[in-house]
Amino acid sequence: MVMSVEEHSPAENAGVRQGDILVSLGDHKIGSVADLRVALSSIDAEGKVQLRAIRSNEVMELTAEVVLQ
Repeated sequence: MVMSVEEHSPAENAGVRQGDILVSLGDHKIGSVADLRVALSSIDAEGKVQLRAIRSNEVMELTAEVVLQ
């Protein structure tokens, strides 16, 4: 579950909101914080990544712009 979203972050720009439940990022299924870390670490190029989240019992398909630092 998303606990917070930083202002002006790629997540906020993609439409991710506090309380969303992330279930996938790119080709990675998210079932834990460790899964999310693995998925984030596997991103190796700037561009767009698809993510799927559950909000109010509805599946949301979102696209985030990846910015590597």
